[in-house]
Formats: sequence, structure tokens, C-alpha cells
Amino acid sequence: MASGFSGQFAGEGPANRPPTTRGAYEGFSRSGASPLIPPLLPLSEVGRRLAPYLILFASFAMSVSSPSPPCQPSSIGKKVVMALSGLVLVGFVLGHMMGNLLMFKGPEAINAYAAWLHANPGLLWGARVVMIISTIAHIWAGILLSLENRAARAGGPAVDATRRATFASRSMPYSGLIIMGFAIFHLLHFTFRAVALGDVSFGGDVYKMVVAGFTRPLVAYFYIVSLLLLCLHLSHGVSSVFQTLGLRNERWRSRLDGLALAYGWLIALGFISIPLAVLTGYLK
Repeated sequence: MASGFSGQFAGEGPANRPPTTRGAYEGFSRSGASPLIPPLLPLSEVGRRLAPYLILFASFAMSVSSPSPPCQPSSIGKKVVMALSGLVLVGFVLGHMMGNLLMFKGPEAINAYAAWLHANPGLLWGARVVMIISTIAHIWAGILLSLENRAARAGGPAVDATRRATFASRSMPYSGLIIMGFAIFHLLHFTFRAVALGDVSFGGDVYKMVVAGFTRPLVAYFYIVSLLLLCLHLSHGVSSVFQTLGLRNERWRSRLDGLALAYGWLIALGFISIPLAVLTGYLK
């Protein structure tokens, strides 16, 4: 869970680097800075870099949320925002899972991968900016659509559609909130290291840090439950993307729903395999 966002603890110098990954770190550390966690930018600089993207998103959000007769595109616009931002997040979790599965190839593979990510700050920060914008857009569109659906049900005509809705679709707002909480905990756990991992010096060894993070059963179980909810959320979300893009017709409905469910389970089981492997002693 940590390959793309985590690394060695602050204050640990180059002398503590694992010898198997020394080549990957060469030239990256400056003035004793951590090779896997570059110095954080000042908040003013982060704000300056994000400002153009946030302004663009705000302008687009206002344009799709304001009715424009005679088309009244607001609801369609929000669904498009939801679908496109969801596609970005879907692609991210797939790439993140594939990187994390390098844990099973051993310390050298996962540590070299993490070092490569942080040796390319343009790629890393570009991905982070896209993720931030996509997450904000997804949450914004999801909240507005949920409120619209609730208002429609209160009016009466949408009751039948609600009865036909699946558990996954009805629970999307709640599973989304839980997943957002899980994502925040994940960042605090492995990126900002606000969740204690014990009095251990990892020396830039992401493999050791991940194993240490999941040796606590409660933390591992929390990850597993959250990832099962992610499976539920993804399976319905991917299916909804097909619907929004006009691909989920009667002929392809069952196949696309099956594909969405398979993708959700693929992502969940891929991520879950890591804490399970630590708990069972396979990774140690």
C-alpha cells in the first residue's frame, strides 16, 4: 500500500540505506535528505502550483452545475464529471496495486520501484495533482448527485427505481465516505508516518516499513475490511461509467456488470494479499 507514497523516515541519513538498493538512490539525496521522501514544498508553493488547476476545476464545476435552458445539462454534466474522475481513480488504483505487488518479489524490487518514483518528481507530483483534482471532482459530483436523487425520491416518481437499485448502488455514498477515511488513514500511516510503526529504523527500506505496518492485526484487519468496501464501490462505479458512456445497453449489460465486478475483486484481492501475507508470515 505504500510503494508510491512512502519511504524512509525523516532524519535517517544515506549511511542507513540498504546495500541492495544503493544504486537506485545515487544522485537523488541532497544534503542528507531522505531519498524516498523528498523535502516537502512550502504550503505557499504548493498552493501556487495547484491554483491554476483548482481554478479550472471550479470554473468547469460551475458551468455544469448551472442549468442552461433549454438543454438543462446540469445533471448530465455531473454524471460526466463523476465518470471521468472515476476513470482516473480506477486507473490509479490498478497502477498502485501493481506497484505494491512487487512486495512479493522481495525488498530489492519494491525499494528500487519506490526510489525510481521519487527520482522522477515531475511524474510523481503530476500524478498527485491529477489525483487531487480527480478526487475533489468525484466527491463534489457524488454529493450533488446523491442530493438530487434524494430530492427526486422525496417527490415520489423515483420510488420504483430505488426499489430496483442494488445494495452496492444504495450504499455508494456511505462506502465512498468510508473509503475516503481509509485513504486518509493510509496516507497518515505510510506517507506522513503519523501512525506509529514502532521504534525501528527502516533506513529507506520500504519493504521493512510495509511489513512492520501490517504486523499489527487491527491495522491489517482495518485495511482488509476497507478494501472489501473498495471492491463494492468499484464494481458499481465501473458499471456506472459504462452506463454514463452509453455502453451498458441490454445486450452488453450483464457482461459489463460482470467485468466491473471482476475488476473490483481483482483490485481488492491484490491489495488484501499483502496484509494477509504479513499476518500469515509469508512476508517477513
